[in-house]
Amino acid sequence: MSHSSDSRAVKLARAHVEAWAQKDFETARNGLATDVTASQSSTMPGIPRAELMVTTPVDGPPFGKLTIHNARLYRFDDNDKIAAEQVIFYTTPD
Repeated sequence: MSHSSDSRAVKLARAHVEAWAQKDFETARNGLATDVTASQSSTMPGIPRAELMVTTPVDGPPFGKLTIHNARLYRFDDNDKIAAEQVIFYTTPD
């Protein structure tokens, strides 16, 4: 699906967020597939987690000049090793 701000996927996601924000849990629940999964993270103090925002300009095949925007969430174990990483990214042409 398209990533434009008026795509069907964006409209559905925004409707879900709006229903949740308005505490219209029936509407929010009706938008979920029967096998939906969810993950959550937090950067609350005391929890060994980090969130990074990364922007990387690139130039090369096969896409040419573009910028990659990333949101990266990390959770660390008791030995300060990465136990989980979640990366969300999108690209924009330059």
